[in-house]
Amino acid sequence: FIVNNGSPEGDFGGVHFAQQQGSIASNNGVFRFNTVAENLTGNDNIAGLQCETTAQIEASIIWDNVTVGGETTPLRGDCEVEQRGNNIDATNIPGNLNRDPMFLDPGEDFHLNPMSPCIDAVNMGTDWETEDFDGHDRPLGAAGDIGADEAP
Repeated sequence: FIVNNGSPEGDFGGVHFAQQQGSIASNNGVFRFNTVAENLTGNDNIAGLQCETTAQIEASIIWDNVTVGGETTPLRGDCEVEQRGNNIDATNIPGNLNRDPMFLDPGEDFHLNPMSPCIDAVNMGTDWETEDFDGHDRPLGAAGDIGADEAP
């Protein structure tokens, strides 16, 4: 869970994939089964995910991240998100769920509500993680849950 970080005066809130100075960009970064929600930034910076190097974003929730004083956008840069089983609050991404993830207690508890559309919403790859953030088995249902939490 990457939640509730940043500030209106800050330069960043959320996740930033940066290329190390002097290195050659690679296409092997994978960000899977994560929840990035309710982060905050100012100065027209990004509050969700920023990818300065190519990163594959899979089965993750990127939701309700806010940029104060600028355009709020959940993603910026070379984030590969199309057809990867994500739930991102953006309408222009093919294969994206784009539905309220229904957290148990938004702002406090980012586990999934039993009625969440993220439950059993992603077909898992054979080499994907088999435990969630809390150490519960993944998947518990017919398919994997999007985000850091695998709901019981």
